[in-house]
Amino acid sequence: MLGGINDWAVAALPWGVAAARTLIGGIFVLSALGKLRRPGDTVRGISRLRVLPAQLSIAVLAAVVCGELSVAAAMLLGGPLLRPGFLLAVILLVAFTVVIMSVLRRHLVTSCSCFGATDRPITYFDVVRNCVLLIAAIGSAAALSQGDPNAYRAIPTLGWIVVCGGAACLGRDDCGTLEPGKCADVAFFRVDDLAHAGMDDLLAALALAPPARAEAVVVNGKVVVREGRLLTGDETTIAREIAAESNRLRAFARL
Repeated sequence: MLGGINDWAVAALPWGVAAARTLIGGIFVLSALGKLRRPGDTVRGISRLRVLPAQLSIAVLAAVVCGELSVAAAMLLGGPLLRPGFLLAVILLVAFTVVIMSVLRRHLVTSCSCFGATDRPITYFDVVRNCVLLIAAIGSAAALSQGDPNAYRAIPTLGWIVVCGGAACLGRDDCGTLEPGKCADVAFFRVDDLAHAGMDDLLAALALAPPARAEAVVVNGKVVVREGRLLTGDETTIAREIAAESNRLRAFARL
């Protein structure tokens, strides 16, 4: 029984790290952008916390935003950056929580400026939110310390969204994964070329900056593209027909 539970926990670990990666990365991006949207108001909000001298508020804002964007970048890029990113998130979250608790203990009615300038005063909800994020960051950092961080470059976040998630959104259960009984629809891209040289997370590179052409494409088990060339039609003719149709639509739109 315990062996089965352990096997399930090991199998679920990448998904847990993926969830924490998505949650923390998204929140830190929103937090940094919120602060930058109205930086003057955010600086004044920081000074109202009365934790540091007011003249340091601009420096604090710059340091916090840089830290938050660094965490977000580490969550996106993954690989060996992932564990340091979680550890940096822990440091920032501990600092934020200490400041929030200090404000609550002094009974100050002011905003934490966590997501930029706002009129919402600090409450214990902010403490609970930070504690949840802290648990996620600490747990993920601990999980990553038990193995090769490069094993988490292709954790299910991007892969599920691009492949399985797309099929699920379309209501298709006959594609999205490679297994018996499903459509053999596969696209192959080169990642050993000059454009991808030096990139650590190749899955993220393909999702965010894909090549202009697939190296090969298989549709329902039939090869339709090989070495970047379409096999089921004449590309020159197709391109000419597309250009003619586009011109027709533009002329129609001007009527």
